Amino acid sequence: PDQLEYSFAGKDELYHRYGNDAPIVLIVCYAPFECYSEGSGYTYSSKFNSENQNVGDVGKEICNNLNSLGINAKYLECVSESDSMYESKMNYEKEIKNFLANTPSISYVFDISRSIKFNRDMSINRETVIIDDETLPTISFICGTKSGTASQSQEKGIKLSDELSKYFNSNYPLFVSSQTISRFDLNIQFSVPSIRVDIGSYANTYAEALSSAKLFSSLFASFLSRSN
Repeated sequence: PDQLEYSFAGKDELYHRYGNDAPIVLIVCYAPFECYSEGSGYTYSSKFNSENQNVGDVGKEICNNLNSLGINAKYLECVSESDSMYESKMNYEKEIKNFLANTPSISYVFDISRSIKFNRDMSINRETVIIDDETLPTISFICGTKSGTASQSQEKGIKLSDELSKYFNSNYPLFVSSQTISRFDLNIQFSVPSIRVDIGSYANTYAEALSSAKLFSSLFASFLSRSN
């Protein structure tokens, strides 16, 4: 990715090209019903999915935040009714590709998620950072490949992840706690730079996740406004 010559268009350039009302960011959630533990961590009665206060709601909040900051964004609901994981994956990718084909102004795709990693004692990591006297969950960027080999569009996503990490952490050190290049495509191989964004972990509360989502939105809006 360091060798890839590719610059990421700011909002002014994109609005000049497509019009001031054109959506330029697409928010999706591959697993929208993933939820948070409300700070309790893992117990035998834990639920990992919920119809409310879930990752999908965090994604919608990010979309709303971006729009309020002058970044035209859309949230695409991609909930498959199929019981087959394969069919659900195919339907998810098809819906997003159709949306991108019909909305050529979309220049960035973020798949909003949350991490969950069990330790040997069944505890779950809960990384936080103090920003402006508030304790916030860290965020992580994950990019896909095909068995470790990245397509050109995936390389753009990796480069975007790197630039966002540097920009975010230059403003708020350690807010982006990690960047991961997966050997799997993560269902986010599209025609524009696409990144999976973990907003905190299962061990965080939903309210904490919303605070990090708000900061993510603010920093990305600032990133796209740098040339103003």
